[in-house]
Amino acid sequence: MLSGLGDRVFHVPAAGIEVTFYGLTIEGGTVPGVESGGGILSAGNLSLNGCIVRDCAAGGSGGGVSATGVLFLPSTVVSNNVAGIAGGGVALSGNLVAYDSVISYNQANDSFGPGAGGISLGGSTASLVRARIIGNKSSGTGGVGLGSGALVIMDMCEVSLNQGGQYAGGLEAFDAVLGLRNCTFSGNTSSTTGTTAGGSTAYLGT
Repeated sequence: MLSGLGDRVFHVPAAGIEVTFYGLTIEGGTVPGVESGGGILSAGNLSLNGCIVRDCAAGGSGGGVSATGVLFLPSTVVSNNVAGIAGGGVALSGNLVAYDSVISYNQANDSFGPGAGGISLGGSTASLVRARIIGNKSSGTGGVGLGSGALVIMDMCEVSLNQGGQYAGGLEAFDAVLGLRNCTFSGNTSSTTGTTAGGSTAYLGT
């Protein structure tokens, strides 16, 4: 277990650095002001295999994890993290591959649409397989927020019980390309309920 004790837990400072964690719990990281990445701030290639990132906070984006490089999330839980701006659980402007992972009960306090409580993907390329995005909350979008230029494929994912404010409870896409296959959206609430693709291209598979 790694604990922040009032500071960020881990920092990958540059592109090209490869870091892999197995079975690690990262908790209690905190960064002040508008800094990002309460638990982890990464500009490199980061893989969290069977890890837990919980109870972290950032005044900026990415309460749990903020990444501008490549992020792999196999069988990992990101839960109970808070961001002052975007991505209570995960904020990403790089590339994401996540499977069999859970993003749950995170919160973001910004009303900007892509600044979701669960995962905020700004101009990112992402593949999510069997991911569960549950119970996240934001004054913008509750579960998943896709920013302009994002290209995202979701396969066999569950997006449920998320709560949005000005935008969708489940998923909001802003000028992004979104593909959904065998995904379930349920119990998401907002002033704009459900899943929307405002200004986006959505490919819906079977």
